[in-house]
Parts: sequence; structure tokens; C-alpha cells
Amino acid sequence: MVRLLIPKPDPDERERRRKKLSAEDRKGSREARYRSGGMCEVVFIGGGRCPRRATEVHHMDGRHREPGRWTTKEAKQHVCAECHHGITGEIGGKRLKPVQEGDVPMWSDEYERTS
Repeated sequence: MVRLLIPKPDPDERERRRKKLSAEDRKGSREARYRSGGMCEVVFIGGGRCPRRATEVHHMDGRHREPGRWTTKEAKQHVCAECHHGITGEIGGKRLKPVQEGDVPMWSDEYERTS
């Protein structure tokens, strides 16, 4: 029987990386909140910007795509709870569909209502 020896990751290194990413993520979120001025950043096609107060930070790129990119302010939007639920589909399904100008979602992309 052949046993493969797979080295275990250094727990201290993993913890340092997690803390660094967490600090970068908090910085990106703080910058997105500052950019928004406290107002929801969702812009509807033909309807203007959402008038509600922003309470949540939406990771537009998802944490699984490009490591490091999702921590930046460009990959986040400061949004109200209602728009956040409409984008993610957590409550009542997805009601807002992003209309991207490029290959990568950006905070300045507009949304169209799906229902």
C-alpha cells in the first residue's frame, strides 16, 4: 500500500492570510460606504438612482471569482436592503438584473427590473 504524504498547511500562515484579506475587505467596504454618501448606489435604467438609505455592502464579483479583486471598492456597492435582496434573490427571487458595460461587474453598472 502506497501512502501519499500531503503536507498540512501552516495554520499560522493561513491565519495571517485570512487577517490580511479581512483587513483589505473592510477597507474596500469602508471606501464604498464613503463613495456612496450614505445613499443606495443602485441605478435603474431609465429610472435614476434608488432614493433609499444604504445599509449593506454588496460584493458584486462574488468572493469565488478573482481572489483579491472582491476586496476592492470597485467590486462593491453600498446598497439598501431592498435592492440587495433584489440583486441576490435572497427574498422573493432576483428582481434586479445588472446590465454590465464590460466583462467584469463594476459598482457603476445599471440595473433593470425583471418583474
